[in-house]
Amino acid sequence: MLTAEISPAEAVDASITWSSSNPETASVDGDGLVTAVALGETVITATAGDKSATCTVNVVEDIYGINMEDMTADEVRAAIQDAIADGIVNIKLIGEFEKIGIPTDASVYNPNYDQNPFYNTAIELIDMTEVTGWPEVDVDGQLSRSERGETPRRSKSHRCAGILAVLCP
Repeated sequence: MLTAEISPAEAVDASITWSSSNPETASVDGDGLVTAVALGETVITATAGDKSATCTVNVVEDIYGINMEDMTADEVRAAIQDAIADGIVNIKLIGEFEKIGIPTDASVYNPNYDQNPFYNTAIELIDMTEVTGWPEVDVDGQLSRSERGETPRRSKSHRCAGILAVLCP
């Protein structure tokens, strides 16, 4: 619900008219309640007399959240697979990296890569901005030398392959 305030309070005409530049994306009623209709962008305008104010509204796809804090890696994997089976293409993960169940030595160069629960799926977006405890991995996605107790040689990288977009911290 958007709100508009008329100033001064004793204005002769205190009525507000709401409109949407793209009602096929989002509509707005006489009280400022915005309703999403389709993906896209619209500008909502509040007009009072000869004055107006605008607000840009972006309608985006829902993102399916998985809070991994009280889950095992197997439960997280099952939740991801259930979401995929339900046609979910955008997932947000919250919690420790190890709960995702991706082995730190998993990469496209070894047979463990298929343990990545997102490998070879139709997932379009993975939001990992609230995933903590990331292991340090090298540029090939392998457990870094420092994590193996060796002298570090390569820069830190989080390899996420086969996905259209990944939001990482």
